[in-house]
Amino acid sequence: MSSDTEEDPVALEEVAAKFVEDVAAAESGPQKVLPLLQYLDRKREKYAEDRTNQSYVEIRLIEEVEKRRKAEQVGEGLREDVERGKCASVDLLKRLEACRTAYDAESLKVDEFSAAAKEKEQEYQIELAVRAKMLTEYEAAWISDLELIEMLEAQCGELCTQRSQVEEQFCESEAKLTEAEGKNW
Repeated sequence: MSSDTEEDPVALEEVAAKFVEDVAAAESGPQKVLPLLQYLDRKREKYAEDRTNQSYVEIRLIEEVEKRRKAEQVGEGLREDVERGKCASVDLLKRLEACRTAYDAESLKVDEFSAAAKEKEQEYQIELAVRAKMLTEYEAAWISDLELIEMLEAQCGELCTQRSQVEEQFCESEAKLTEAEGKNW
């Protein structure tokens, strides 16, 4: 339906008349046209609402034109929605690609940090093993030193005892010597 018939009542009437002629021709004969027109007039009364001068065909045609206009508006709205959806999809794809690029860059950094951390961990494991070995050696030396100190303390105790005995003997000898000198004088 063209936009001329939507706004021009004369063109609408011409289209309605053409429609009636087409319907009459389709029914193949003038004897069927009259009952059809009577049927259409009865329908006009049912759908007349505020349009008392229009036939049922005109009313239906106007309704169809209105439906088509609304359908075209809805279709245009849907096309606009589809276009907006396409733009949004393109925008989302660009954002997704940007996120993937950023993720890949961050993932590369994480991999580098992980490799560096593993390398440091291996270094620390080696250093820990060296220190554990040194600690074992120091503990062995410390135990050896403790045993040596214990042995030296025991020897020192013996020597102290021997010294005390020697000092006692010296004091006794000195006393005997003083006594013998006193006798000799």
